[in-house]
Amino acid sequence: MTGHKIHGREVEGSMTKLTALIPAALISAAAFTALAAPKAELHINQDKLTWTQPFGPKGPSFGFVEGKYGDKHPASFFVKMTAGGDSGWHTHDEDYSAIVIQGTFTEQQQKDSAEVPLPVIQPAKVVHRNGCLKGTDCLIYVHFDNGAESTPTTREGKPIKM
Repeated sequence: MTGHKIHGREVEGSMTKLTALIPAALISAAAFTALAAPKAELHINQDKLTWTQPFGPKGPSFGFVEGKYGDKHPASFFVKMTAGGDSGWHTHDEDYSAIVIQGTFTEQQQKDSAEVPLPVIQPAKVVHRNGCLKGTDCLIYVHFDNGAESTPTTREGKPIKM
């Protein structure tokens, strides 16, 4: 057989080309669908959070929803800090955003600036300290796009070895 006729036209060469393009088109459509698909939602019950205190028993408690401390992947977590608690001076390599759920959680930048109640978007590499004002324990939700970590420093920004 030399070819196929559709509406009176010879289409053997066209059909061969079309048949060859179908798998490529399907692969392209699948790749586009995967890229365009929304990110799966993350749900976790409170009782499934594992709380840790990476800075010792007097430091804040962290309950990770996504990611982990010290890697370079997105991380979302809750922070519990007792009323009157203080994080100490520190920096982060990446920006983060925070939402206060309970209490009055504050931030103070270096050089004797005033304490500012959060929520805030904390820029990377800025020496700061956070505190929870007396009266009510604080619960804060924090998100880092590119990794959660912290470097303890002096008020002047010199790293402290722990």
